[in-house]
Amino acid sequence: MRWAVAAVLLAVGIVLSGCGQTSFTEAERLERAEAFREQGDVRAAIIELKNLLQDNPGHLEGRWRLGLLHLDAGDGPAALSDLERALSQGWESEDAPLQLARARLLQRDFDAVVERLQTWRLTRQEDVVEAHVLRGRAFIGLDRLEDARNEFGAALRNDEGHAGALTGLARVSVMAEPADMAEANALLDRALAADPGYAEAWDLQGDLHRAQEALPEAEAAFTRVIEVAPNPYLGHYKRALTRMAQQDLEGAAQDLDQMRRLGRNLAPTAHVQGLLHFYRQEYQAAADALEDALRGNPNLFPAMFFAGASHYALENWQQAETYLGRYLRAFPDMPAANQLLAAVRLRGGHVQDAQTLLERALAANPGDAAALDLMASIHATRGDNVATLEVLRQRVSMQPDSPQARMRLAAALLQSGDREAGFAELEAARELDPEDVGIDVALVVRLLQDGNFERALSEVEALIEKHPEEPVPYNLRGIALLGLNRVDDAVATFEQTLNVAPGDFTATRNLAVIRFRQGQLDAARQIIERSLEQRPTDHRLLVLLGNFEVRHGSRERAIGYFTRAMEAQPQALEPRILLGRHYLEAEEPRRALRLLEEVREHHPQNPVLLEHIANAQLASGQLESGINTLRRLAEIAPEVAEVHFRLGIAQRRADRPREARRALARAVDLDGSHARALLALAALDVEAGRHDDALAQARRVQALEGHRAAGHMLEGDIHRAREAFPQALAAYEKAYAETPSAEAAVKRFDMARRTGDLAGAQAALARRVDDHPDDHQSRLMLASSYIESGDFERAVTHYEVLAQHAPENPAILNNLAFLYHRQGDERALELARKANQLRPEDPRIKDTLGVVLLDHGDPAEALSLIAAAHEALPDSSTITYHYALALERNDRSAEAAEVLRELLADDTAFDEREEAEALLGSLE
Repeated sequence: MRWAVAAVLLAVGIVLSGCGQTSFTEAERLERAEAFREQGDVRAAIIELKNLLQDNPGHLEGRWRLGLLHLDAGDGPAALSDLERALSQGWESEDAPLQLARARLLQRDFDAVVERLQTWRLTRQEDVVEAHVLRGRAFIGLDRLEDARNEFGAALRNDEGHAGALTGLARVSVMAEPADMAEANALLDRALAADPGYAEAWDLQGDLHRAQEALPEAEAAFTRVIEVAPNPYLGHYKRALTRMAQQDLEGAAQDLDQMRRLGRNLAPTAHVQGLLHFYRQEYQAAADALEDALRGNPNLFPAMFFAGASHYALENWQQAETYLGRYLRAFPDMPAANQLLAAVRLRGGHVQDAQTLLERALAANPGDAAALDLMASIHATRGDNVATLEVLRQRVSMQPDSPQARMRLAAALLQSGDREAGFAELEAARELDPEDVGIDVALVVRLLQDGNFERALSEVEALIEKHPEEPVPYNLRGIALLGLNRVDDAVATFEQTLNVAPGDFTATRNLAVIRFRQGQLDAARQIIERSLEQRPTDHRLLVLLGNFEVRHGSRERAIGYFTRAMEAQPQALEPRILLGRHYLEAEEPRRALRLLEEVREHHPQNPVLLEHIANAQLASGQLESGINTLRRLAEIAPEVAEVHFRLGIAQRRADRPREARRALARAVDLDGSHARALLALAALDVEAGRHDDALAQARRVQALEGHRAAGHMLEGDIHRAREAFPQALAAYEKAYAETPSAEAAVKRFDMARRTGDLAGAQAALARRVDDHPDDHQSRLMLASSYIESGDFERAVTHYEVLAQHAPENPAILNNLAFLYHRQGDERALELARKANQLRPEDPRIKDTLGVVLLDHGDPAEALSLIAAAHEALPDSSTITYHYALALERNDRSAEAAEVLRELLADDTAFDEREEAEALLGSLE
């Protein structure tokens, strides 16, 4: 049975293989190629000849005809290569100079055409005429129009109806200054009368119709190009563009199908595909396709403009700026490009650049509504209400029946304080378009902002009657009722909103806030959770619940909600920034940075995002990257003092005092009351030894309400650096009087002690500790000073308090062990051991434990500890004495005596000198 099946399959294979011939003779391939060319399928013809040449690379006719097909396809380099190769191998053709010239024209090698194509070398009359035409085209490429006119004229003297020469003259007429369109059209009519199938004439006629916005006529001309051209690709390309200009996207898509068949990988194909995506508002796909087109042809300027426009629509501001900027370098007066780039520059804070671009756009089209609106925004950004109103009034005067124009004017009037005129414009806008709910909403919102809650309530009731199924009017009603302090009615209205639109974010938030203010936290949470059940992927609700959990619940649950919000809306910034902020607070800056960098490309000019990215970079040790991000932020927000301050602080961290000073000075220029910037500038002055400049900054800070204490502290620090201790003390006294902080108390104590008033300093600090028993910094300073002055009883009292507060602090435990040991308190050993366990590498703690052990009957361990301390701090007289004492206790008297002799060889004073001398005396 298996053999039978195999036999059948074999038979089928034989039959099938014989049904379709796959091998052609060379003559058949030439015939097939010509048939494909006549059908307009140049691509298939090229494939046929390439197959022939693969089998026989030396087939000269095939090589020559392949070069001619490349000419038809518009591929100049390939054409020139194959034509020259055929000629070099022995092919002969009388029209060879003409074909080579055509290939060089496609390569825009115009000089070569003029130099190499000489008519006197040609013998046939028709070749001479064609040579004049080709030379004329080359002169057009070189912008030598008069020479081109002469060449075309020479052709016509030999052949008065030559369509190519007439078309060339028509092109010269178009390019002349001024252009003679009537003459161009007349010449094209003559050309097409002489040769109705001349594709180049139809192509130029289509271009002229498009330039004159006669789009149906242009489409008809390009259709004729498709019908008569050897390669209809260019005709389909131009007809697709023309059809899109007439909003015939379906027709353009049909042309695109043909373009893909004829030249799938060519730049114009990607250009048309990108434009179709753009007109369908598929902006990411449009950007991708248009960038493909530009990779194929970097100078395809229409694709460059729409690539910029696509990125603008995607809010990819940096890419939009790149493409639009390149386009405008080639076409600086194009209004739409100037307008779009102005909008980008305005978003980036480059107000003057934006205005310059927009002035260029308005010069070309003074009545452009969008450009006027943008110019008004520029004036508003500068705070110039007069100029803003002037532009918007111009806009209304040009379009008095535009409700949008009147709404913008109304908003500006209300912003400037002219409420009567503003409301009048809003009413006028509503009369122009009574059905536009946006105007009604704008009027109610403005009334709410003005606190006119009664009138707002009246307006919104009418709005609810007109739109009972829309949530916005109910939300506005609830806000108006809250303004009238009718909380119960507001709650009922917001609940009504949720009946109309379950899960509505605005109503949910307002209801939750009301319950929260009433202390009903569980009710507030439940309101959000119920809405989230209705809209589980609403990232705003998830963020709302996450923020609630941050303040009143579990931080871990909050992270979960922020994460869900980010997953629901990956490009939304708020949940991502909140999550990044959490990771920064949790000291996971690299994790925060990864999270934030993922969306930087899509929001390259968002200041909040850049701020958090800079925070993450600086926190993760990427100082240079953080500085670069802050620089970018300063470009985007050049008028924000805080940005320049943060840049200055980062530059200071990078040890760049000059750049730091520049940024900090800019912050102070923008905000003279920016105390932290003034303090940082003063710190730079102190480091540079410019104490007088630093004092000037300190005095400026002292004049700022709420910062006087910091100014006096700074002055005290400057005097202390100069060792002007009395002046420093006076400054710290003023600082403490303004704000009785621990820092001011400790610095005041230190300066009083340095001026010789230790008792007074201790008394003042003791009062501070009595008044602020939780000020452990001041208590530690006071306790340490009691040890230094020998007042051990008082020192013990304070160290015991400190040890209760910080039972794991080895320094405090060590000092208390020292004090207990002096008092003979058995607790000394336990504390000394614990201090040594907490910080075993500290030689002073080793020394304390060793001394305590000497008196607790363990001299060997004591010697081991004190010897290690002595090795670490050989210049400490106290530890050296303790080392000698430990040697003596371990019956190593001679070594002890030697250590003591060396210690006492000079007159250096130390607390235990008398004991050391007595011990040496006993040993000798």
